[in-house]
Amino acid sequence: MKIGPTAGVLWRVEVPWSPSSPIVWGDRIFLTTLSDGLLETRCHDRADGRLRWSRGVKPENIEEFHRSDGSPAASTPVTDGRHVVSYFGSFGLICHDLDGKELWRHPLPLAESGGKFGTGTSPIIVGNRVLLNRDQYPYSSLLAVEVETGSTIWETPRPD
Repeated sequence: MKIGPTAGVLWRVEVPWSPSSPIVWGDRIFLTTLSDGLLETRCHDRADGRLRWSRGVKPENIEEFHRSDGSPAASTPVTDGRHVVSYFGSFGLICHDLDGKELWRHPLPLAESGGKFGTGTSPIIVGNRVLLNRDQYPYSSLLAVEVETGSTIWETPRPD
């Protein structure tokens, strides 16, 4: 089977531009986007691409980013099948359930990246923890929050 822009395509849907990678869980596809200053977590139907839900957050400021390669929505979301966690360097962490209900927010200071490229780190879920390697300039850290509540479990500075 050939796969390409016109070969092997089941459906096609327009989404706001973002270099984040989509993730698949069952019959759902999740991704992050930036549209008119709104940072969005989106859920599309895997079978036909229709938008099931989109939830956005409007930060006070948008981090600096390289406009041809970066985006304030470059980070890939993560799911454990119950929670969908997205990270935005301009906002922090935000968690929804699979149907789009917001469960918690964990705001973080505006990220500053070396070279003004923009952030691209993605959270992971391990057991009951969301881990985020927040490399930035300055004040890099490794952060762990509870997946159920978004409360900080620990944070370890990563100097230099």
